[in-house]
Amino acid sequence: MKVVQDEVVEAEVVNLVAETLMTSSEKVREAATLQDLGVSSLEMVMVLCAVEDRYQIQLTLEESPRLQTLKEMVVFLQEKVNQRG
Repeated sequence: MKVVQDEVVEAEVVNLVAETLMTSSEKVREAATLQDLGVSSLEMVMVLCAVEDRYQIQLTLEESPRLQTLKEMVVFLQEKVNQRG
């Protein structure tokens, strides 16, 4: 089974969020939450769709609200990717 490292997932998520929101990766890293970046609900949907596309996963309605911080996204994605093997 392939294990994905937190650092790799974190770097990918930072770049993905920065690209989707058209902002710098430094701002994404510094933000405590996506709302701290001033993310609108539409932008949040765009970020989650980009995450789904990149990692080839489907987020459920129950999972989406749990992904408000970079760390929450990294932990969640690492678990999802590692479950797939």
